[in-house]
Amino acid sequence: MFDNLFDQAMSDADDIILDTMGTEISIYPGGTERRIRAVFDAPADNTGMNTGSGEIRDTAPVLFTRSVWAAGLKKYDRVMIHGEPYQVVDPGWDESGTAGQGVITIILARGEPGRNTPAAPERPSKRYGSQRA
Repeated sequence: MFDNLFDQAMSDADDIILDTMGTEISIYPGGTERRIRAVFDAPADNTGMNTGSGEIRDTAPVLFTRSVWAAGLKKYDRVMIHGEPYQVVDPGWDESGTAGQGVITIILARGEPGRNTPAAPERPSKRYGSQRA
């Protein structure tokens, strides 16, 4: 099934991680609910600044699961975790290639998919005054 002993050992470790740290969640590929087991990590803040630098740190919520369990999941698909809605930002890729034997890290955004983002408020320009037509 695996090309070498290392890949087999990593797969076994992934199973232990998913069994020990995983939680049951609902994903909705194509709008149909499917229950899977995944490790969910949701940092308290979405963004932050690294101390002493101008670098912005992105700390989006993520899922770690078997790629075969999340098959068909696409960008903007709905995910429900502990009653909270999320949407897929990046469905990830199978770390074992096309064999479908690996794991994936799925990047999420908080909130329901398909909700319009409110328009940004119009602010006057310091140099030219109002930007309204």
